[in-house]
Amino acid sequence: MPSPALPGALIPLQYHYHMLSDQARLGAFQQAIAAVVQPGQVVLELGCGTGVLSFLASQRARKVWAVELLPEMVNTSRHLLAQNGVADRVEVIHADAHDYLPPEPVDVVICEMLHSALLQESQLSVMRTFCQRYQAHFGNLPRFLPEATLLGVQLIEQQYDFAGYHAPVPLFRQADSLDEHVRLRSEAQCVLSLDYRQPLPASMQWAHTFHIEQSGLCNALRLITKHLLAILPDTARSIDWHSQYLHWPLPKPMQLQPGMKLTIRANYAAGAPVMALTQGLQIEVH
Repeated sequence: MPSPALPGALIPLQYHYHMLSDQARLGAFQQAIAAVVQPGQVVLELGCGTGVLSFLASQRARKVWAVELLPEMVNTSRHLLAQNGVADRVEVIHADAHDYLPPEPVDVVICEMLHSALLQESQLSVMRTFCQRYQAHFGNLPRFLPEATLLGVQLIEQQYDFAGYHAPVPLFRQADSLDEHVRLRSEAQCVLSLDYRQPLPASMQWAHTFHIEQSGLCNALRLITKHLLAILPDTARSIDWHSQYLHWPLPKPMQLQPGMKLTIRANYAAGAPVMALTQGLQIEVH
């Protein structure tokens, strides 16, 4: 799990209601788990929180190992899983997901330490160290859920007036809702693709050049984070879920004109605090 330098990565109990009540998130994971976990398989969840994803996995799995670092969440998840009648199949382990290795080979690993732009939480470092330990001890990697994450960027005009007070600050917006306070100034562009079965980077480094075709004001970037929870080759589709969009204000608004080129460069540590983008994003007009 996260180091003390990443205070946002450990999520106390009082914040878990928002994740439990996020129907898009929970529904996507429920579909993906039902599609991936086969009857009789063994599942590992790294960072189980309240235990809801381990509960969903237990509907098909023979055994679920659920790892959690925060003591109050260990106690809470054990209590809730017992209340839901699956304590015989789900074993909650108080351990650091950065170090944990299951006592037996597993078929599926669930890890939902996911945040917008892969900031704030320890998804990549946990998955990177897990793959190294697991391969050294057991050999072939299991299937992961999510299987991949795509990062995207889009130019936008964001309304930053609040009761007449102008405040251009970072905003988080639901990915599945219309936003009347936003005007799109470009198409969304995929800038980075991460496959959790492949070596994972310690930092998010990407660049993209937008070729401006229409005039308009741009004062923010929309950072898009799409998770491919389950890739289903037989049906040529995937079960996906988006983290919240992160709308990041530009240092200065700019008037876009046809023919302009706008290059966005990113370089920040995976799991870094959100405000690391202050230094981690650069914009060049040419």
